[in-house]
Amino acid sequence: MSAPPKDNARARVTALVMTLGDEWSVAFQFDQKARRPYPTLRPRTKAAPRQITNAELLEIYRGTPRDLLKLTRRDRASVLRESLERLGDRENLNRGAIMLAIAGSYKRHIVERAETGEGVPQAGAAWLARKRRLGLALTPMRASGQLLGALRRAQIVLQRP
Repeated sequence: MSAPPKDNARARVTALVMTLGDEWSVAFQFDQKARRPYPTLRPRTKAAPRQITNAELLEIYRGTPRDLLKLTRRDRASVLRESLERLGDRENLNRGAIMLAIAGSYKRHIVERAETGEGVPQAGAAWLARKRRLGLALTPMRASGQLLGALRRAQIVLQRP
C-alpha cells in the first residue's frame, strides 16, 4: 500500500483566504451597549440623544469607502501572508482550524486599520475641525476610540452565507 498523499497546507490556506467573503465570512460579536455620547463644546442643557451601538455604526458604513471591514486585494494578501506564517506547513489541520487562524489574522488586520486609519478616507473638513476643538483623535474612524475598543474585544464567529 502506498502512503496517502501529503496534505498541502499552503494550498489549503491560500484557497480558504481567497474564498473569504464569498464562500464563508467572519462576523464580529459586540456587546450591545450603546456608545457613549461625544463631548460637546458647551455644557449640555438636556440629556444626550439615544446613541447607537458599535455594531450599528459598522452597519451604517458597510459598503461605503469608510467601511472598516472591507477586504481589498491588498488586505487579502496581508491576511494570507500572516496566516501562512502562523500555520506554517502543518499537515492534517482540519478546515475549521485553518478558518479560525485566518479569521484571527483578519481581525488583527481590521484592528490595525482602526488604529491607524490606513485606507479609510478622512471625514469632511467641518467634522475634522470639530474633532480638533473637542480634543478627539483625528485618525479616521477613531474619534473617541469606542469602536476600536469594541473591535479589540469582539469575539469572532465563522459564518457560511
